[in-house]
Amino acid sequence: MPGGKAMLLWRGSNNAGYYAIYDSSANTFGTPKELLSGAPELNSVPSATRGTCGSDVTIAYAKKAGAVEILRYAGGKMNGPFTVGGITKATYVGVGEMN
Repeated sequence: MPGGKAMLLWRGSNNAGYYAIYDSSANTFGTPKELLSGAPELNSVPSATRGTCGSDVTIAYAKKAGAVEILRYAGGKMNGPFTVGGITKATYVGVGEMN
């Protein structure tokens, strides 16, 4: 991520997604936050790639309820979720972006 930052993503023991931002200037990770409001269950650990077109990171995940969605993190704010149509009941997803 820009400015010496990094994002750590994980799936908690409750199967919900979480993230924390590392800031190299402070040499520490910030407070963990829910990836999604209400902490819905995920089928696997979220996948991330360096964002393009205005985002720092693009995150994809498969919800236990069946939908595949993406989030875009930019400027310290999570944007989305955006549903990926045509994919249901996935157990794992990966993500990548082309420049």
